Amino acid sequence: MLLKRPHILLLFLFGIALGLVGAACLQEEDEQEEVDEEALIAINDYVREMTAVMPDVKIDLQSWVRKPHADDMPLNYDRERMMWLREHKQTIEEIRDKHLDTDFPEAEEVVDWDVVVVRGEREWELDGEAWIDALEKLDNLVEELTGTIAMIIENDGELNMEQSERVKALINDIKPVVEEVRAEIFRE
Repeated sequence: MLLKRPHILLLFLFGIALGLVGAACLQEEDEQEEVDEEALIAINDYVREMTAVMPDVKIDLQSWVRKPHADDMPLNYDRERMMWLREHKQTIEEIRDKHLDTDFPEAEEVVDWDVVVVRGEREWELDGEAWIDALEKLDNLVEELTGTIAMIIENDGELNMEQSERVKALINDIKPVVEEVRAEIFRE
């Protein structure tokens, strides 16, 4: 009987040790950083608004003037189309300023996000790194759009072959980039 008691005592101590380790693990999980809901909403709003204007910009970039019996190249935009493009550029810059000056989170914060997102009946785990990649793609598209529109305006709508190729490449990139960004952020 005396020989069994040390084992009981060891089992009892082992049980306490397991309980303490388990409690420490639970406490560590509880200390996990929570996602700032306002920051999450800021990203959603920015992506939703920015990607909503892109199809209209694409249409107006495609509406260059064609001279009768001439090739499409080089591209030439008339005053009215340049006015529309100028308005798009202003809208894009306003959306960017409005959202990036608010509760928009830093990339370092988003990368660490680990949260389950629920939209209607769908549910998935948010991948912070993938969100940052999507936001960078959107930012690159926005930069290229505003830069290209500025180039069109600076050249009074009359582009050379190299500039025309740049515009056509951008036109082809808009839809796939928008779809890719929305698929990652909204799981559409």
